Amino acid sequence: MANGVTIDTKIAKELVTSIRELKEEVSSLKKVISVKVLSENGFVPEFEKHIIASSKEPKGKSFSWNGKGSFATSVLERK
Repeated sequence: MANGVTIDTKIAKELVTSIRELKEEVSSLKKVISVKVLSENGFVPEFEKHIIASSKEPKGKSFSWNGKGSFATSVLERK
């Protein structure tokens, strides 16, 4: 592995089991993880990222503080 990098990490036992079960069907660990994510929640990672991003947007009477100035002042002066 001339151009590779070795990473010491812990992987959940369930994921290791899934990797072993799927190793004949997939070409990479990334694909195995994607399959595992899809099988757990039913969404592809791209859709899940979209949902998470949209959940951060203010809804109704809520507002988003931009991090500038005092948070308390921003709340108290809000109209």
